[in-house]
Amino acid sequence: MAIILLALKFRRRVILSWLLFFAVWSLWVWLGALDCYDFTFPYLCFLVLLPIALDSAASHLKRVVVVIVLAGASLISASTIIAEARISDRMLADVQASYYRASDSIVVWGDSFPFEHAFPLLFTNPDLRELKIYGLGVFTFAPFAVARAEEAEGRGLVTRLKSAEGILISARDRSLTLLGTNCAEHLHAEMVTAIVYESKLWTVRNARCNLQMTVPSGGYSNGASGAR
Repeated sequence: MAIILLALKFRRRVILSWLLFFAVWSLWVWLGALDCYDFTFPYLCFLVLLPIALDSAASHLKRVVVVIVLAGASLISASTIIAEARISDRMLADVQASYYRASDSIVVWGDSFPFEHAFPLLFTNPDLRELKIYGLGVFTFAPFAVARAEEAEGRGLVTRLKSAEGILISARDRSLTLLGTNCAEHLHAEMVTAIVYESKLWTVRNARCNLQMTVPSGGYSNGASGAR
């Protein structure tokens, strides 16, 4: 759409604006901001509409073409948003249908737990609200965090990981491998896991460092699956 509008109004100021935008965007990506959609979207909208704003004396044909292009872009955008909303609704229904209760806290590492769909603004499953989440992230040891409270009680992550009961954890396979490496390097033990709950969007495992099984390198072994 931008190329069509640019072709209809081929002005040097518009070309320079696009070149400046791509230069700044390339610098932004080079600095590591790969997910900069929120930053670039307003400028993209401005650059798309710029040829229209500069062409106040456009011919009737050009105006018709502009209206058709904008209407087509709006329809494409609307269909994309509707498709994404339907996917989000299905994910929300899947997560809200989860019925998993745990007496201990669940360690959540990274994006393995669907927070957005588990705790929507207007409605949520009461079972999910009862979960105690031990989040591994920037707020792990914040004053309000579950992790801080459990560390103060002597039931921190490492302590529970070495115990016979182990921990409940929701994490990707790569993260579990890193945790298994930690068990091997620091405790010279193998980490054993078993699935205790599994749904379409998240999985809870029991994990523990088996101090009776010494291993020379990292990794973890998957035990038998539990209840689903």
